[in-house]
Amino acid sequence: MLRSILGMGTIGLLLLSAAPASAKIAPIPFAELVARADFVGIVECETAGAIVATYKVIESCRGAKAGERINLRSFVRGPGPQFRHSMVGERSLVTAIRAGSHEDFVKRSTVMSQPLGWRNLHADYDVPYGQGPFPEGPDTKKQYEEAKKLVAAQGKAEFKLPKPLAPAVWSAPPLPRPTAAQLEVWRARLVLGAGPPKNDEYAKARDGLLAYDPAPLFDELVKWAPGEKLGFARAESAYSKASLAAWRCGQDREKHLKMLLTAQEPVVRVAGAIYLCFENEKVGMGELAELSKLEGEAGGWAALTLARRGQKEAVPRVLKLFGGSQRASRFEVNLRLNALVLFSNSAKKAGVAQPPSERFGAVEFETIQGWWQKHADKITLHDPWLETLSKQKID
Repeated sequence: MLRSILGMGTIGLLLLSAAPASAKIAPIPFAELVARADFVGIVECETAGAIVATYKVIESCRGAKAGERINLRSFVRGPGPQFRHSMVGERSLVTAIRAGSHEDFVKRSTVMSQPLGWRNLHADYDVPYGQGPFPEGPDTKKQYEEAKKLVAAQGKAEFKLPKPLAPAVWSAPPLPRPTAAQLEVWRARLVLGAGPPKNDEYAKARDGLLAYDPAPLFDELVKWAPGEKLGFARAESAYSKASLAAWRCGQDREKHLKMLLTAQEPVVRVAGAIYLCFENEKVGMGELAELSKLEGEAGGWAALTLARRGQKEAVPRVLKLFGGSQRASRFEVNLRLNALVLFSNSAKKAGVAQPPSERFGAVEFETIQGWWQKHADKITLHDPWLETLSKQKID
């Protein structure tokens, strides 16, 4: 039996990849932000998103011009806040740099603790953590006038947006398969657990086995339960581990994902059902309907997935994620933010008022429930990112 392959080893990677919770990001002077930027302008969100969202340029003095549509990509990090969500209609002043590749984004993000970072969505510009956007307000116009003067004085060469690359599509692990000897080396490496300076070796062994020999890892995950000492990070830890295994599984995917439906940990069972939808949607959706009855984050995550796939009857369970904001886990907060993104895009499609939204999803239950009750009859749930993500087989 492999010793805690997806247990303490992965927890070690999570802790080692994230900055200390107490770490602070020193503010960058506005003039320096403008000097670095490849885009400076006022934008309005047209497609809500978590991490990546689509904006219309209202006015700009560098980069994409007024009237153009651009995708802005924000940050993913381990300590909270873990990512930024954007809502339709929000206007902001943005100083952004040209987007790097998805691979570079993953490398510089602490994405092991936030699977949303695995989503490979087209981005034109990046807005790193602590560098905006700056929501429209009394000082925004003044800041933008200052930015125009700085841009005029700097004379920086214009960055022309490249054509979007073809959307990423999930593919099976390449052949030939590793030798039996190589698989045994990987198994032995995982038994040692994670820890510096060999985290890269651990990750390669884990990913290699998930791609070519996933059964032992899934068996371990079925039996695994997060330790009580994790506290509010308990569900988040299960979410990260199960999502990684389900996404990277390269052999007999439907069979292995069904194994997760029997897991001891409820969040792991939900992950199995969510990723099963990419292989057998009918079975996966049926499992999610039952799992949405669970308490806590597990049931909320299952219900949110049903809602993203158009099931309005799941929304009352999604709404239960709101409220109790003072004691919410980071995972629960992240689920709220994703729910607000879904509601925002659905409201736009239906032509109704946008849902209430506050920083970190701290919306009172009665407030969001009142919005839903008022507009539910007119709304058809709409997730504009789902088609692309389904091709990538990523939640």
